[in-house]
Amino acid sequence: MKITIYKTFIVLLLAALFPFLAQAQNQSEINANTTKENVQDSTKLDSKGKKHETETFFEKLIDYVEFRNKADKQEDSTRFRSKFVISPVLSYKPETSWGFGIGAKWLFKFKNATQDTRTSNMPISALYTLKKQIVISSGYTVFFNHENWMLKGNIGYSNFPQQYYGIGNNTATKNEEIFEYNNILIEPLLLKRIVGNFFLGGGIRYNNIWKMEYDEDGLLEQEKPLGYDGSISAGLEIAATYDNRDNVLNALHGSLYEFRHAFYGKQLGGVPFDLTKVDLRHYFLLSKKREGVLALQGYGYFSDGRTPLGELAALGGSELMRGYYKGRFLENNMLAAQMEYRFSVFEPIGMVVFAGAGEVYHQVSDLRLNDIKVAYGAGLRLKIVKSENLNIRFDVAKGEKFNFYFGIAEAF
Repeated sequence: MKITIYKTFIVLLLAALFPFLAQAQNQSEINANTTKENVQDSTKLDSKGKKHETETFFEKLIDYVEFRNKADKQEDSTRFRSKFVISPVLSYKPETSWGFGIGAKWLFKFKNATQDTRTSNMPISALYTLKKQIVISSGYTVFFNHENWMLKGNIGYSNFPQQYYGIGNNTATKNEEIFEYNNILIEPLLLKRIVGNFFLGGGIRYNNIWKMEYDEDGLLEQEKPLGYDGSISAGLEIAATYDNRDNVLNALHGSLYEFRHAFYGKQLGGVPFDLTKVDLRHYFLLSKKREGVLALQGYGYFSDGRTPLGELAALGGSELMRGYYKGRFLENNMLAAQMEYRFSVFEPIGMVVFAGAGEVYHQVSDLRLNDIKVAYGAGLRLKIVKSENLNIRFDVAKGEKFNFYFGIAEAF
């Protein structure tokens, strides 16, 4: 079995790190508490004798596109000031090339929310790319008072040319062809706090892919996988979440353990299949001085039944397995893991280094160590909203080839 040294090292390192999450939790929380004390000490008094954090140049710049309601403009240090930020959006990833558009982000808390309620985040963006794609999307998380309830989900529309290489973990690059489709995704989930930071609930998921266009003599036409001419997935979804991250946009410490299972049927014109997703994330604050954070993620995607093309596990993208085109490898199931070390160089500049490994497969017996795909890279960060730890990111990743990614917020 021929495996390169760097591939073996990355795979073994990722596998070795995850069993120690629980053991390092206490130290991570101790470091996080110390950092919070340092942040409080660094605040300055204004002319009225009240404490406030010093704004960066970029935060002051954002004030010009930030809107607040009248009540939030009043001086009240106990009240969270809701923010509505609207600005031009510029992004790059290999699937879309350069994208230009407009984005809005609403950061808020409900009236009378206390310190035990994290900031709700409702973003929306509209992009047009150089590959003639239209992408409108929102991935939101809303915390009700005291976090007794949480609403999270996705909604979006896209008109999207995409590359297709066939189905499997070893498809050849020479198979590449382009197909286009329209897509609407609606996925709201309502979860109830059961105990501590554990939430349980469910919702619906509706994913409609239509107006498929592809080469008449191309690979897609020859193979005719289920859903090659469009598909509808509509069904019920159950979810369980443990989430004690300090910040959902860019955590310094804490964990997110998420399980989702969806049942799809023929009632709304779809095909019958089940889909399970497991997302395990943990964040360790390793350096108080540099705000050095080790971020780990393990991800599983498992489908069973007559899974259509648009619902197959897709390896690659700007969030998981950077360095591979999203959908470069397609199959019913996928296992992947990644780690990233984030640290501050000097305010507001930061850097990251990352590595990942993953594989798609049809059934467990198909898994092969020498078939695992690996990726690694580094990136720069520019902090634009200090209070929410929100960054612009620029990543360069090596997977099947070198790719770079430019956008807002962390990969995970």
